[in-house]
Amino acid sequence: MNSNFNKISEENIEKFSTLYEEIKTKDKQISDLLDIVGEKARIGEYNKNANSSRKERIIWQVITVLLFIVAFVIMIYVTFYTKNYDKFTIVKYIISAVVMGAATYTGRQASNSRKDEVYYRKQELELASIDVYLDNMSSENRESIKKDLSSKMFGQAQNTYNNKYDEKKGFSVDDLIKIIESINKKEN
Repeated sequence: MNSNFNKISEENIEKFSTLYEEIKTKDKQISDLLDIVGEKARIGEYNKNANSSRKERIIWQVITVLLFIVAFVIMIYVTFYTKNYDKFTIVKYIISAVVMGAATYTGRQASNSRKDEVYYRKQELELASIDVYLDNMSSENRESIKKDLSSKMFGQAQNTYNNKYDEKKGFSVDDLIKIIESINKKEN
């Protein structure tokens, strides 16, 4: 009975070891699959955001064009069809200017939506290509690069917002003075 027990015990230990190795292999495969699915979901979210920004941009652009047309028609009407210029004519010009201001605002919103779309497309492409780029590297290099990338990509919302929406302003008075001084120095 004791030898029979040892024989059954050894068989079960072998079966357990085999089963345990199979489970570890399957667990690794499942983990890899979940990483792929998770990566696709993250990339897909950037894609959805980019598509949403594109739709929003198109809507803002249509509104902008319509407002410019309305303002232009009002200006043309007031300019060519007004015989007597009075207070009502001035009100028409003011209304046209307000509509033009609204068109400028909607144009700016379209521009911001375009910047959002470009940002999301860029993030989508970078995330989609990172695994292919890192595929042939050693695991140490991969982890190091992923660590550097994560610090650049995540937690940078304020910098991203500032960089995306800040635009170079026109010349300031100081810039103009510097240009004039440099021209004067070259002439002397």
